[in-house]
Amino acid sequence: MICPVEIASEMSAFEVARVGDHAGHGLLHAAAVERAMKVQEVMLQAMAKKITWWQAAEIIGISDRHMRRWRETLRRVWIPRIV
Repeated sequence: MICPVEIASEMSAFEVARVGDHAGHGLLHAAAVERAMKVQEVMLQAMAKKITWWQAAEIIGISDRHMRRWRETLRRVWIPRIV
């Protein structure tokens, strides 16, 4: 009997990243860090009113509604913790 885990790993979209001692792992991590930095930078620009919130949503690639949710969470949860 073939192990389902082996079949799943063979069919994985991330197979290329696992080849050769995790050769792609650093690249995937770097991309995630770069995206997080981009989101943070865009959010800071929106908070400083250099760009509008809907422009920030467009840059990040999320819907206007999702950005409004993030903005509310930011105002309600994170800003009081910082101040």
